Amino acid sequence: MYDYRQAKKDILSILNSKTEIMKCAAIPKADSTLTYENGIKAWTAAIFVDIIKSTEIFKNEKEERVARVMRAFTSEIISILSSDDKYRQIGIRGDCVFGIYSAENKEDLVELFRHAYLINTFLLMLNKTLEENGFFSLSAGIGLGCSEELIVKAGKKGSGINDVIWIGDAVVDASNLSGMANRGGIEAIAMTRLFYTNIIDILKDENKNYSIWIKEKTGFYGNEGYYHCNIVQTDFDKWIDEGMKI
Repeated sequence: MYDYRQAKKDILSILNSKTEIMKCAAIPKADSTLTYENGIKAWTAAIFVDIIKSTEIFKNEKEERVARVMRAFTSEIISILSSDDKYRQIGIRGDCVFGIYSAENKEDLVELFRHAYLINTFLLMLNKTLEENGFFSLSAGIGLGCSEELIVKAGKKGSGINDVIWIGDAVVDASNLSGMANRGGIEAIAMTRLFYTNIIDILKDENKNYSIWIKEKTGFYGNEGYYHCNIVQTDFDKWIDEGMKI
């Protein structure tokens, strides 16, 4: 039975305890770095991939077919998101697949942007494969954010039930933008202004057209504009167009 008197004592104990906040250049890989008595501040990047109109799909399609499509969708996106060693958390939240990354430098953000347009291209392949095999198609919005986050371990001490909480804009912005992307004239990949300004110079050094391909949208997200695009990975996209021979 839940002991609410003990609960108040536990709350007061937590509120009166000291919490050491460590500023880190990178988010440590080891979970043991975080305890119930400390926290970390570090630059963090996040990506969310949100299925559009999932409620309608789940309601109108046969459960067994939905299960197979969702497994294909989530497994391959997770493969893409876990392909570099900067990820610190990858998971599924409702109809979203998300990844949270350590972002010590601008190149880390560029790499996450590459994950985003690889996922955008993968969805083209997935839908073509689904269509060829008599399944329904999916569309998704991809959101990108970054910020200096406060990272804390939370849960019930001694219970074995705990998780990491990311306090800042990166995760919130990526989640919100994934719910806006690929809808209402906004293209499939949407990112915050901060994310964009940290990647664009590196991208323009590779190809000056990036400043044309990634467009600004104003007055739609908070007090700042944001940026959006529909970039795909060229060789992957070409393979899809040529019939996806394996």
